[in-house]
Amino acid sequence: MRRQARLTIRGQGRISIARGTTILILGGAELEIGAETAILYNSTITCLERISIGRHCAISWGVNIFDGNAHELLVDGVPRPRSRPVGIGDNVWIGSGATVMGVAVGEGSVIGTGSVVVSDLPARVAAAGNPARVIRKNVSWAL
Repeated sequence: MRRQARLTIRGQGRISIARGTTILILGGAELEIGAETAILYNSTITCLERISIGRHCAISWGVNIFDGNAHELLVDGVPRPRSRPVGIGDNVWIGSGATVMGVAVGEGSVIGTGSVVVSDLPARVAAAGNPARVIRKNVSWAL
């Protein structure tokens, strides 16, 4: 963590962060993780400004979550934002090898293995693919 970086655990209970996981929180950025969330082996969270992960989430092996990158990108001469907040709702399951960047993921949703999420997802859906798209509605899951 860098100066003025903040990691907050929200709610009562613990979180589990497995070996090999990398968490980078830049100066002035805030990462919030809800209680009873598990982040499994070799995942990476890169927080330039703001990432919020809900309670009771399951983040599988090798997942990448980031709210931007440090590079300036110009499109037709117009600078693009360097970051966009990530908001992952409560009870979300993210499959192994998935990438989540600059989006909101609704409560209770499931993201398929290897998916690349680049647009917001509503609550209680299953999404998969590159780019991820909704493939099922009204889903639920439990450990």
